[in-house]
Amino acid sequence: EDRLLERLVGLHGEERGRALWSAWEARLPEYYKSATEITRAVLDIEHLQQLGEGTDLIVALHNEHGAGELLTRVLLYKTGGRADLSAVMPVLEALGLSVVEEVPVRVARTEGGTSSDDVFVHDYGVLGPDGEALDVAIVGERVAAKITAVWHGQTESDRLDRLVILAGLTWQEVGWLRAMRTYLLR
Repeated sequence: EDRLLERLVGLHGEERGRALWSAWEARLPEYYKSATEITRAVLDIEHLQQLGEGTDLIVALHNEHGAGELLTRVLLYKTGGRADLSAVMPVLEALGLSVVEEVPVRVARTEGGTSSDDVFVHDYGVLGPDGEALDVAIVGERVAAKITAVWHGQTESDRLDRLVILAGLTWQEVGWLRAMRTYLLR
């Protein structure tokens, strides 16, 4: 916990770092605190802090750097209840991702809050269409934007979504292709 506070203060300055630590440290479950690397905890706290008025979902991607198989982590930071695995899996699979594992984290509600104040971090370990970790510097933003757009009902999800990773298309460009396909098949 001291290392997390030190890192937050180092990144955000004394006042903001301590405020972030105070806001989230007591809310994070003990198993999370003992098993999560400091760099990842800082990333999580920064994203959790962004949730709130008008923002109910944040999607982020990063590659884990640890022992064993290198996986891309697809992280869904969500308010308003858990994300059903049956709703998320088809979206990830349509992108051509193989989901290897899910590690959900429930962040406790604030004191005096209701269960709807709970925040969830859904952490999916995935491999790309080629069976390797994604190059998140190249495809990370597009994949996150696609997942977010599907979640908010701005677009559909189907096998064409693979083009987000394989061809470097945005979710809007895939939507245009989907519309052209529908028109031509009439």
